[in-house]
Amino acid sequence: MLWMIAVVSANSPVEKISSLESNTSLASDDIYMINYYYNLLKGVEASCSSPDINAAKNYSSSIIKTLDSKYARMSIGDQLYESKKLHDKLLSFQFTLNRIWWEHYCTLKYILYTVQSHLRDYHVWIMKNTWIIRDFDGFVLWGAIHGEAAKLEILDSYIAELQSYEQQLWETITFVNGDSVTSKDAGWVKVSEKNKKIMQLTVYKAMTELRNAGLLTEADVQELKDKFVLNMRLSCDSFHGNYRVTETFDHTGEHIEFSTDEVPLDVNVCWNYFLLKELPEHFYKIVVHELGHHFYYYRDRVWHENFENICWSWNQCTANDFVSDYATTSAIEDYADHFMHRFLGLKGPQSVIIDRKNQHFDSFK
Repeated sequence: MLWMIAVVSANSPVEKISSLESNTSLASDDIYMINYYYNLLKGVEASCSSPDINAAKNYSSSIIKTLDSKYARMSIGDQLYESKKLHDKLLSFQFTLNRIWWEHYCTLKYILYTVQSHLRDYHVWIMKNTWIIRDFDGFVLWGAIHGEAAKLEILDSYIAELQSYEQQLWETITFVNGDSVTSKDAGWVKVSEKNKKIMQLTVYKAMTELRNAGLLTEADVQELKDKFVLNMRLSCDSFHGNYRVTETFDHTGEHIEFSTDEVPLDVNVCWNYFLLKELPEHFYKIVVHELGHHFYYYRDRVWHENFENICWSWNQCTANDFVSDYATTSAIEDYADHFMHRFLGLKGPQSVIIDRKNQHFDSFK
């Protein structure tokens, strides 16, 4: 797109729109309580030519359709995070536009505000229809979501629901402290500690349920009980896990054994997640996925190649033959993510190839 720096005249669209923006609380959280975008879009229409606006409307419609399709494939938590992140990026770009003269300034302004308005409405709609905040009206919605007391109350309810698993396992798990949240805000520290407790109890739950299903043995529990590392981070990035294992060989190169080095779990503290009903489920998926790696090395040593051969030997699988995008990154991640989906009974893509993968895990029932 062509652009050039120029002197902005008092009657130019840039000056008119900038003046309108200066009287609007764009840079504050008020944008999520009162939708200012309606007036802004009317102001852009009044300041710019009709061809620019018509072109912008066509582009905006296509962009919104693409975004809606993308978000429909995400979890509620990811939809909230991604829509808010994109909204804020577009907002930053709005102010960049005002410092230079763009050839398509009016078109871009209208597109950005239309998409931002959609993202704002979409974001608020999700929050209003989430069980924990369904009783709030728009004017107290934002404060309720960000309120420290509300966060802590919900986290405490999750801890209470998971507490019994600590007794059911009949084995104490030692958690190694990794990174910790550093903040001067006492509320964030409290939230971090409660998130840590939820993850600890989630590990107990996953190991208990997998043991009860016959997929973990007491020997597996002993191998894993002191290997979990909890990294607490003040971040809105996606949660992550890892599984690190060492394989020992004899002098002839024959396999002797595997030994688990550690299982780091990144627990990111972000307001978009811990007020959502799916937070414990999200943690649970991560832990079961990592335990799927353990199952791969310790319980499926002889037969896991049968699973890998389905897609990875001849590279004949399509994107529809994997339960997630992450599963397409490697044979090992394909295995662990399919293990997690199969154990939790999650719905996902269906294909003849996925049926073959299901049959592999069915053999362990």
